[in-house]
Amino acid sequence: MNAFKQVEEYLVAKRRSVTIKEVAELAGVSQMTVSRVLNRAETVRQETRTRVQSAIQELNYRPNLMARHLAGGRTRLTGLLHDGAHSSELSELIVCALQSCRDSGQQLILEQIGPVEPMSPDMIDEAVSAIAAAGLDGLIVPPHLANQSRLIDRLSELPLTLVVLGGTRADERFARISHHDRAGGFELTSLLVRNGHKRIGFVADQSEGESEQDRLAGYRDALMHHNIPFEDKLIATAEVSLRGGVDAGRALIGHSDRPTAIIGATDKLAAGVVSAAHLEGLKVPFDLSVVGFGDTEAAGAVWPQLTTIRRPLSRMVELAVDYLAKSGFPDDVDGAELVTPQHLNINTIDLIERDSVAASG
Repeated sequence: MNAFKQVEEYLVAKRRSVTIKEVAELAGVSQMTVSRVLNRAETVRQETRTRVQSAIQELNYRPNLMARHLAGGRTRLTGLLHDGAHSSELSELIVCALQSCRDSGQQLILEQIGPVEPMSPDMIDEAVSAIAAAGLDGLIVPPHLANQSRLIDRLSELPLTLVVLGGTRADERFARISHHDRAGGFELTSLLVRNGHKRIGFVADQSEGESEQDRLAGYRDALMHHNIPFEDKLIATAEVSLRGGVDAGRALIGHSDRPTAIIGATDKLAAGVVSAAHLEGLKVPFDLSVVGFGDTEAAGAVWPQLTTIRRPLSRMVELAVDYLAKSGFPDDVDGAELVTPQHLNINTIDLIERDSVAASG
């Protein structure tokens, strides 16, 4: 069984909050004995310890480490939220979060919610209730969930420290770590202009998330900076999927005065545009240059591989875990600006140039 399958089985296991009393009854011991096993006390006989550990595993018992921390200074519990999709992002998130939590003495637990689209208010309430039952000290929300406003609103009501990765607006209810997406949009557009492109299309996320809207704003900033008129017809919107990118790409390519370059608000949308170009008989990058955002798995899954802006996902997670450990951001984070005491913006731009851009004409 591969690691992701094991993770998924764990995530879909029953969500009912199991009590220490139930563990004690199944193992045939007292609740105090279960507590001693959880606290790694050496006074518990190995035979008893094995019975308790077997009961914990059978019941999928998840101790309320918040209470343990308050009572005895034990490990803090940090949750990492995900929706079961975005496998390449999830892999990077888990690896970095595990290492960061280990280094700071926190314990990481994965919390699944979703699928996000569509997600009814009842589904959100049910998921948030399960998260509440886990007794987390803190919770990290990844970038692809940062635009789920109802979800964020409900999570911010919980008695835990919430850190949202992505988005742009400061909110006193939680901490936010953002990336300078507007500058990224400016940089990608300017790259295309430097290669002689003046008719540049943009495939936007139809959900109008804050980060994606900032990328579109950066595109418009660059057009103005280079004295290139903005044209509404060069903007297409789509759901963030390969199919969405294909449809939006074909719509833009279908214009009689089609763009010579297209920016995807995400790598997945840009990958769809590359597929659309192939379907329309265009060669990328010679007939059409295509760029994306994120430097995700999708950027390397198409041919030619995409030029893109790398999102500093690992660094965002490290900073989030550090915030949870220290209850605040430091004042002097290299390459970042402390917008408010609870909002840190990473302002470094990492342009990854591959083979999807060529000179126009």
